[in-house]
Amino acid sequence: MKKVFFILFSILCFICFSENSEYPPIGINLAGIAYWSTEHAFKDLMKYSSKLRAQRKDDKKFTWDNPLPPVDENGYPLEIGEENSFIEIYILSIEGKMREHLGEKLYVLYEGKGKIDYWGGWQVIERKEGMDILKVLEKGPLVLRIYQTDKNDHIRNIRVLEEKYLNNYKENPFREEFLKKWEKMKVIRFMDWMATNNSKISKWEERPKVSDRRYSEKGVPLELMIDLCNRLKINPWFCIPHKADDDYVKNFAKLVKEKLDKNLKIYVEYSNEVWNSIFSQANYAREKGLELKLSDNPYQAQLFYYSKRAVEIFKIWEEVFGSEKGRVVRVLCSQAANPWTSQQVLEFNENYKNCDALGIAPYFGHSYGNPKNQEKVEKMTVDEIFKELPEEIEKLMETCKKHKNLCDKYNLKLVAYEGGQHFVGHGGAENNEKLNQLFFAVNKDQRIKDIYKIYLKKWSEIGGNVFVLFSSMSRPSKWGSWGLLEYEKQNLDEAPKFKAIFEILNR
Repeated sequence: MKKVFFILFSILCFICFSENSEYPPIGINLAGIAYWSTEHAFKDLMKYSSKLRAQRKDDKKFTWDNPLPPVDENGYPLEIGEENSFIEIYILSIEGKMREHLGEKLYVLYEGKGKIDYWGGWQVIERKEGMDILKVLEKGPLVLRIYQTDKNDHIRNIRVLEEKYLNNYKENPFREEFLKKWEKMKVIRFMDWMATNNSKISKWEERPKVSDRRYSEKGVPLELMIDLCNRLKINPWFCIPHKADDDYVKNFAKLVKEKLDKNLKIYVEYSNEVWNSIFSQANYAREKGLELKLSDNPYQAQLFYYSKRAVEIFKIWEEVFGSEKGRVVRVLCSQAANPWTSQQVLEFNENYKNCDALGIAPYFGHSYGNPKNQEKVEKMTVDEIFKELPEEIEKLMETCKKHKNLCDKYNLKLVAYEGGQHFVGHGGAENNEKLNQLFFAVNKDQRIKDIYKIYLKKWSEIGGNVFVLFSSMSRPSKWGSWGLLEYEKQNLDEAPKFKAIFEILNR
């Protein structure tokens, strides 16, 4: 009887493993932190707020560029300024369904003496010492204005909280709804949380701090990214700023080693898309590569410098982790559409010997947003696009196989640092309203759920490993429909991309 049970158990395990292996391990790129964000990971909504802006007394209009008074180390104004009527902070600009999850009331807590008032989509219900209670209206941005602040006890440490989080936001900074959404992911990539693109950070002391008024400028503090991964038992993927010096890298790695759950792996990448000229990190790498005479060809010099600096960073991590260095997954990344770039970054100085994985971003649908194709595409129907997509994905995977062949040659894993649909106009086509409406419709069509499943299966079939989708949550615009979800309370039937991933992860 025991033997029969063992055989049946083995067969069941084999079936379960076979079904799960149809798909790669799936991760998520978390959406960035901003006052227009629809995803709220943090209980304290002040962390999403805008930079300060001043309303001058001599001008009813104001811009983000008006001169600002001095601020403390966490970004709170030390004075209003004689020339200003008030200092303004946008907390959130989202409206309607996009902020239903916040409830009917918000509590504003603060320290210091002065005068605060509010404008837009909320109104004061009650005022107490160090606390204002506000009713959230259906429309209008949530805007906080500081009219007076005591120079000896200035207004600071402002927190904006839902009532249910008043007593536990210090112990656990993350909203439970956010944690639940992504708890089954295998990897969380923090590229946008780290404000990686065009980062100005170079030294450890410049890093974001937990006490910062907002995380929408420098990014989320490392301590909180570690905390999130520890709570969910999910492997982190960090993107080291392109200007970061060795001391920054060493301290970053030390903190991860000290604080992160010892059972978790760490994916390490140098910056993001250094091959992509739209970002300042690409220009930086090109200048450095030419300066070091790595190649006479500017683009090749750019790729070579990226490869060189990435490996220098990997070696610092290895030194810090010592006997635990096997936990560090060293990722060199390149352009999915151009396998030549993979060859350059891997073979420069034989750096394939100093990494564990090659990362690419195999998006599908990119060609539909090409300005050269817009006259043809704007006449297409949603049905016609879905009819073409299976073949489009097949062609994409043929290109991915070229990257996989390089990985096989050098005994590396092929991973996707980003991926998913790429229905967005670019090079001027983003202003084509017919295209935009077509792309919005494709993203909301139920058939994209099956397309995502086919796409991820095909990736697995060619030998692709971890696939980190882009991205978690955001509203669609002419700049793209990147979010698997548009907003937190969105019905699954209205979010077919998220539903596809939800069904895969809950098999």
